[in-house]
Amino acid sequence: MKSLSQIPASKTKKRNAKRVVFHSTPTTIGSSASLQIKETKERNQSCWYQKQDLKRFRLDNTRTALAVHFKQVAKNPKSYVNVIQRTFKLCRLRKVPSQEEMQYLMYWQRFCPERRGLEKLCLPAETAAANRQRVLRTRKAVISVQNSLREKGASLDTISKKLHQVYHALAQPDKIYNRVIAIADASSENESSE
Repeated sequence: MKSLSQIPASKTKKRNAKRVVFHSTPTTIGSSASLQIKETKERNQSCWYQKQDLKRFRLDNTRTALAVHFKQVAKNPKSYVNVIQRTFKLCRLRKVPSQEEMQYLMYWQRFCPERRGLEKLCLPAETAAANRQRVLRTRKAVISVQNSLREKGASLDTISKKLHQVYHALAQPDKIYNRVIAIADASSENESSE
């Protein structure tokens, strides 16, 4: 058995955990000018908020963001949500957005790239439910056609061609939408690199 002096110092473990403590009496920092002054260690240690304060800050922030969002959506036809919803509706009808609509879409792709991939969150809940139903119907239609062709003894080549036709017809609105978004991405990327 090794003695304590024989154990290398590197094997001792040091815990580097950070903790957050909430004091019962919060203190606040003064004006924004005082924030620019290099904070001392004592001042940093005396600035605390209660859990309820942080919850209230988050709730107020969320309410304000939602209020601004809905005010923007209701009043501005060029808002991100309205542009995405109009584009999606046009593509559902198998139409391509106008040049003006594409300019709005490119604007949002260029100036808010972090929203990319979140477009479907802008759509109303009814639209999302309808999309899920459409995907299920497409899947069932393709499987149904495949099974009926197999029962008739069709060749694999015939089955694959027919499935391609059926799926192409059912998935065309999604393809149009994805192409429109891709064009807006590419155009906004080209404009931002120039």
